[in-house]
Amino acid sequence: MKRKYLPKLLLVLVLAVALSALAFASAFATNTWPGATETNPAQAALTKNLQMPAGTTTPDVTFTFEFDLVRPLTGTPNASIEDVTIDFTSADTTTAVDGVLTLTKESDPFLTLTGDNETAFFPHAGIFLFEVSELTTLTGGQTLPDQSEMIFSQAKYYLHVYVRDGADGPYVYAVYATAAVEGQEPGTGEKIDVTPGGPGNESNMRFVNTFTKTTGGTDPTNLNDVALSLSKKVAGDFADRTRLFNFGVTLLAPAIERSPVIPGGTAYIVTLDDAGEVVGDASLPITFVWGTTQQVQLRHNQELRFTELPVGATYVIVETGTADYTASATVQIGGGLPEVVGAVSAGQDLSTGAQLVADSGANAARFINTYMEVTVTGLLLESLSFVVVLGMASALLALMVASRQRRRIEELPVLYY
Repeated sequence: MKRKYLPKLLLVLVLAVALSALAFASAFATNTWPGATETNPAQAALTKNLQMPAGTTTPDVTFTFEFDLVRPLTGTPNASIEDVTIDFTSADTTTAVDGVLTLTKESDPFLTLTGDNETAFFPHAGIFLFEVSELTTLTGGQTLPDQSEMIFSQAKYYLHVYVRDGADGPYVYAVYATAAVEGQEPGTGEKIDVTPGGPGNESNMRFVNTFTKTTGGTDPTNLNDVALSLSKKVAGDFADRTRLFNFGVTLLAPAIERSPVIPGGTAYIVTLDDAGEVVGDASLPITFVWGTTQQVQLRHNQELRFTELPVGATYVIVETGTADYTASATVQIGGGLPEVVGAVSAGQDLSTGAQLVADSGANAARFINTYMEVTVTGLLLESLSFVVVLGMASALLALMVASRQRRRIEELPVLYY
């Protein structure tokens, strides 16, 4: 029996040792640089994601992150890590995905203990715990653009820093983070890799901010206050410039929008002269609701003007076809070059498709209805005077010819038989 038992016991011991080693290795596998040494210590960084609706210009802002020592709180001076900052500027751009722009930046490594770029201080070896958070206000006199809002990240992390004594002083042997969860003991959450990795492989200690804006103003007669306009013109010699044309206008919320009510959300109809100047007063306000099609009517030289809309909203405008009129349209986004949309035959509906409201420059949909060509047959009244003169001239010529002919006949000799 003992001979049979010993192999099993040895197998259990081997498995136990292997599992213990695996557990120990996994505790640091993703949270330390392999073989961290005094000359190649572990490092850490944090990542900032700035999310904005499509069509938004990146604000010029600096985000600040601070490190508060949790433990140990002994020693003079205590361990410390300097504040970290990450800058964004209006030159930062990216491609929208599902209507959202996401800019990602990783901080510089912040656990440098020596040299001119020193960013942290540890007085001795030990295991140090810091709470990491983002300041929820802008510092240094920074301000956000008008009609904008920044939602700061509420994320908090605990940074675990393992420090050893080296020949030239302390160095960071290992570092990782855990998420700060209310009601849980600090540092007991799931481990998070904070190793700097650069674009596409950034530190997983992330802070996500949301930036939103509205565009426009309050006065529908002032183009500088117009967030979006829909204009109507007619063309053709026989086009009726008093006729009303029917439009269905639908507004869709930006991908990042917290309000069920459209900020602003009202439009006005204004009438223009041929020079494009507003004539008279604007109409009473027309209220719009996200996702609900509102019917409006416009005639020649009239515009529907929205005075305030969230940047990143989209709109769809459909003109109902009118007999004998062929509709065409161009759209302009954020002051860009106008683009032709669709091609229809006379009497057919025309849609802009979904179009974006951007935060700078004109956002406009311009519709032109051209009346069919008419070929006029028969006598034109405007040419009647010419016909009369021509007729009189012909009659006079005929009379002169007849008179001369009669005279010639009279002058012939008369023969008598």
